Formats: sequence, C-alpha cells, structure tokens
Amino acid sequence: VDQYLRIDVRHVSGERVCPSLELPANASVQELMNAVLDSPKKGEIYKLLLGNNLLDMTASSLSDAGIEYDSVLTLVVQRQSCWDEPLLGANTHVTIATSGGSMFASRLGRGFQGALLVGSHSVRAFRLRILETGGQRGGSWSGALEVGFTACNPRMQPQPVPGDALALPQHLLMDSTGTFTANYGGSNSSQDIVSSGHNWSQRLCSGDVLRVSIETSAGDGRTMFIVEANEEVKVRATIDVVQDVFLYPVVNMYGKTTSVELLDD
Repeated sequence: VDQYLRIDVRHVSGERVCPSLELPANASVQELMNAVLDSPKKGEIYKLLLGNNLLDMTASSLSDAGIEYDSVLTLVVQRQSCWDEPLLGANTHVTIATSGGSMFASRLGRGFQGALLVGSHSVRAFRLRILETGGQRGGSWSGALEVGFTACNPRMQPQPVPGDALALPQHLLMDSTGTFTANYGGSNSSQDIVSSGHNWSQRLCSGDVLRVSIETSAGDGRTMFIVEANEEVKVRATIDVVQDVFLYPVVNMYGKTTSVELLDD
C-alpha cells in the first residue's frame, strides 16, 4: 500500500498557498510543485524550502527529499529579470539596489562608448529610466543611448564585447541619432515611419522613461519595432521577425547618456 504524506505549503508571510495536499511518498518533487501551482506566471521562478533548506528538485521522491507526514514547506517566488547576469561592455558598470532589486548601469571613464549591456533572457519589451545625461562626462559628445534587441544569444556574441551596439550581429535598434536601424532579416533602416527629428534622443533628460518593444498588430498582422519616450511613440518601424525568435534586450549608454535604471516592464 502506498504511503501518503500530508503536506502544507505556505508563503513566506505564513499564509497558505493552497489547501493541505496529500501525495504518495514516492511522488516526485515536480509532481508536488505541479499540485501547488495551478498556473505558474511567466518570468517567475519558484522554489520550495523545508525549514531553512532548499528542497532538492532532482530528488527521486518526496521521501528522499526529506519530506515527512505533516511537513510544512515554504514557497519562495523570485522574479526572473531579462537583465540577470547580462553581457557587459568594457566600460559598463552595474549595481543592484539593496532594496527593491532595481539595477543601475553607468558608463565608466571619459569616453563616449563601450558601455553596452545585452540581457541574458529573451523578451519582447523592456523599460529604462534615464538617470544622467550631459554634464562633465557626456556634455561634449553628440548622440545618445542605443536601445533595441539582438537575435544572437549573449553567450554567442563576439569577444571582446563591441563598443557600439551597431556592431552586434542580428540587431534591431534605435541608434545614437534616435533612428531605427537593423541588420536582421528583411528589416532595414529605411522603414522608420515616425518623424521625431534628427538626434531627438539627445534631448532626453534625467527621469525620462523609455519603453522598447516588438509588437504585432492584431489588425494587419504587421510586426513593429517601437520606442516610446514618456508614453509617446518616437520610433516605429515595420520589421520582419517571426513570433518564436528569441530576442535579447540591448542598451548602450552612448554619447550624452551616461547612466540608466533598468525597470520591470
């Protein structure tokens, strides 16, 4: 006769995640996780603690993982960021806030480039806040930050990391003049269909928020590269990208842009 275990799973706050579970002692830890989570959310990582110890997800059974009758487990939820362990340029400095988990990136030295970040996880949208522009380090340079995506996995990017986002393979970008450019598929730099003025991005100020996204229209099925500044569309271009292609976020603190905060979308 199979031995059954009664298990309680609680949030860190102590609140129950779900009603008490009864599972065979020889069930896998993944079966337990499936019973706990009806609909896992995209971008979240779930872990279980038994006391203060992380539960071994590879254990062959609940018993082997140390779970007993009336065990109480704690569900820990971690939000996966596309900027976890990013690929960094030679002049990129990254810090993470001790509270709230915000990530800040800045350009080192007195040069105008080399402050590139490529995210480690594929996304179709990201946001950032401009923190520092002009001043002693950025005032004498022209152009501003480059933002967009690359279809090349960061682990496969050329070494050393390029100083300019335009040197990344398979890119879809807003360049340092605030214009769309690409070397991916059938997308090209002539498809910019929003007139925001040459070098409009140089006028971005501390506190301005950019949202960069790849979106497919429900009406005509066109896929668009879009950059919004404070919710106003500044760049929009038709691109040739299929839905299941992995795209990794790119930020280059170029020219007048010297530091940014990377935000959750």
